Amino acid sequence: MPVEVDCGPSPCVIRISSQFTNVDANGFDVVWQIVPKAGQSYTFRNPGGVSFKEAEGQRLFRCQPEMNGARFRCHSNVKNGKPYEYGIELVGSPPVSFLDPWIVNR
Repeated sequence: MPVEVDCGPSPCVIRISSQFTNVDANGFDVVWQIVPKAGQSYTFRNPGGVSFKEAEGQRLFRCQPEMNGARFRCHSNVKNGKPYEYGIELVGSPPVSFLDPWIVNR
């Protein structure tokens, strides 16, 4: 899913398409990729570019950066229909705030 940084408001904020606010994992990989924009330089924080807030989500999802930090992939084989709160953290310029949407593991 595309990850963009909007610097129209101050401070800059991470945006993911509204259709992806809640993600259905369905036992497949969930992939986030930074959309490059002029004047911006970001990578996913490593470790922690995508991180699950509860212990169960941390245990069920295996996540790692790819493409020199421009993409982040998480995988879980479990299909339990439960929602998992996660966060997205980018490093780079200009500074950007942390984002915390949800994944539903159906």
